[in-house]
Amino acid sequence: MFNIPTLPTDSLYKFMFIGGIVLILFSFFTMNRASDDIKLKRKAADSLSATIRTRNKIDSLKSRWFDRNLNSHIFTTEELKSQIENERKNLIDFISLSDAYEKKALDLIKDEHKIDLISFFMGVLIVVGITFTIVGGCQWYIKIQIPQDRLLQIQLQLAETELKNAKIMHVANTYNRNYIPQKTKKG
Repeated sequence: MFNIPTLPTDSLYKFMFIGGIVLILFSFFTMNRASDDIKLKRKAADSLSATIRTRNKIDSLKSRWFDRNLNSHIFTTEELKSQIENERKNLIDFISLSDAYEKKALDLIKDEHKIDLISFFMGVLIVVGITFTIVGGCQWYIKIQIPQDRLLQIQLQLAETELKNAKIMHVANTYNRNYIPQKTKKG
């Protein structure tokens, strides 16, 4: 089973430090995502614009061909009706493409305004995140980490002193166990 680590939020300063980092990462992620969305919409609009330009060229070529052949060829009523119907469909397609392009262009303009607003707010969040990270990190180090390091150093010194004393006591006890006093004769 996978255990999710808990965030170390046992002090306000540590929380500020971690919160600042999270704000910075969130801001960069949000700006990157919004920028990618705009790029995709811009590509779609450019693609639609290229389609419209290609369609215009094709229609222009057809129109020139029709104008040249109109004088040299006698069209039947059915051929003219068919050609008119094709041109009407082409015109409807062109109008729908133009409308789609205008809609995409307007959406792109609106999205660029949104990007400007998002960029501003994400910039503010980045500044707040950096401030939280610096202030929280410094305060955490000065008010918590230095005293904890000092306390650990004192505990280490005490443990070393106790170990030295225990070694001395052990040597003394070993010496006392091995020492057998000799009986001395009086008188």
